[in-house]
Amino acid sequence: SDADCAFAPSAHSSPEARRGVFWKLPGSSDTASGGYTQFTVYAEPGVSTAGSNGPSGGNATFVNMGAVVPDAYGGQTSFGGTSSAMNAELIAFGGINDGGAGTIVFSGDASGGTASVQLHGGGTIDISGCTQSGLTIGALESAGGCIVVSVGAQTTCLIVSEQLGITATPVRFSFKSANGVTAGESYVVLTAPNLGSFAADQFTGTTVGGATPSFSIVGTELHVSFSS
Repeated sequence: SDADCAFAPSAHSSPEARRGVFWKLPGSSDTASGGYTQFTVYAEPGVSTAGSNGPSGGNATFVNMGAVVPDAYGGQTSFGGTSSAMNAELIAFGGINDGGAGTIVFSGDASGGTASVQLHGGGTIDISGCTQSGLTIGALESAGGCIVVSVGAQTTCLIVSEQLGITATPVRFSFKSANGVTAGESYVVLTAPNLGSFAADQFTGTTVGGATPSFSIVGTELHVSFSS
């Protein structure tokens, strides 16, 4: 099913998904789209959305299923504009048989609130389109999940304010970069209060312009650098 929780800018209204449970099912045939829920704020050209109260995920649960058919798309829940995930539970499962993964997407000025995110078997959270340098969520549990971030001049870091859990490794990063990366420079892509209880070899990532990523943990921060 599809849902579009989009509103014009307002300093007063703040619609939310409350305590609903939403299943985003995958596409059932080649190149078919999956179920999609979008939270965002639309504005007329020249009208700023700054300071507006966008829609939020409330205390709802969103389950984004991966596709089981080759080249079909998984379900997706998206937060854009000035929307917020608030205290939602966001769950994404990977696809099989070359089907697309279930995906949670944050972009623009959207915020993660204290949302709890679960990624299973290739389930994905994508924050590469965020305009801010860091996106904060409450908790993250990864069982072979994927995190998509931007690195380089504009780096987006996933900030876990409460607890990071890793029940299956590796945690995979997919890196996007508009202008490439600087060899040897360190980029912070994940923070969590308990990050020090994990090891750098529990993380892996894609190359950028042929440069290979290398991870290190410094206190509560996960750093990545690239070398040819």
